[in-house]
Amino acid sequence: MKLAIDPPHRVSFFSFCTQPKWYNFVFIFTSNIISALPSKQAFLPFIPYITHHPRLERPKKKLFHNPKMVKLTIVGRVKDGLPLAQEARYMNNETTTSHNLSSNYKQQAEFLLNEISKGALPLPSMTIRVDHHSFNYLVVNGICFITLCDSSYPRKLAFNYLQDLQKEFDKFDNGLIYKITKPYSFVKFDSIISSIRKQYIDTRTQANLSKLNANRHRELDIVTGNMSDIVERRRNSEILETPAANYTPQSSSLLWGSPRLEAIALIWTPIAIITVIAWILLWVSLVFTDDYLISTL
Repeated sequence: MKLAIDPPHRVSFFSFCTQPKWYNFVFIFTSNIISALPSKQAFLPFIPYITHHPRLERPKKKLFHNPKMVKLTIVGRVKDGLPLAQEARYMNNETTTSHNLSSNYKQQAEFLLNEISKGALPLPSMTIRVDHHSFNYLVVNGICFITLCDSSYPRKLAFNYLQDLQKEFDKFDNGLIYKITKPYSFVKFDSIISSIRKQYIDTRTQANLSKLNANRHRELDIVTGNMSDIVERRRNSEILETPAANYTPQSSSLLWGSPRLEAIALIWTPIAIITVIAWILLWVSLVFTDDYLISTL
């Protein structure tokens, strides 16, 4: 039994007509002929359909979107780990998932601020990797500037951004800064963070390219760490601190509060007291006896 198989060069008329290249060619050729005719009155109803067919329309250009931009910024006080200002722009679409991710990274930034205030991160500047992002922080004059960027965002631009924030922050009075007691209550600096951040969204601007090219052969002397290592270090330190604070009181309370020990104490305490008194009386009697014998001699 032979199977009827068409040769590969044979193409049906229907499949030929449904090819997009053939379809576009027919409409373009027809529209050019109609536009070249001296009288177009008879074809006017068909011109919009031919010239504006969906297959012939050019795709709309998408707006520029740089996924490697600065996504989160927090400014905090190192003395007590209090966050003063923020500017959070993590996702474009305000969905539940993006909101959860934004709050998660915000909590991690606050955790880093607390670690810096406790002295667990003594370096004045550092890059910390987490997932596909990087936290970059800069500590100057007791103020910490933390930003979250995509891992492929140029680190030199990230620290230039933090330095610009630090220069603007130095313009405020230190007495006003240290009077703040509520988290994120320094709202005046939120708008400044937003305006400076806009300058670093597009890495291909002339200003950002000049910053990248400046000292391009000189590498940044900044240590890089991982968030998982910092969290593990904090967990181990808490485990070591917990027994020192809680183990001794618990063990002493369990030792002296046991009913068996109380029963033993009730039985043997009078016996121990009587024994001690008897030994004292015996010793005193022996001493006086020796003195009496020595005096008689």
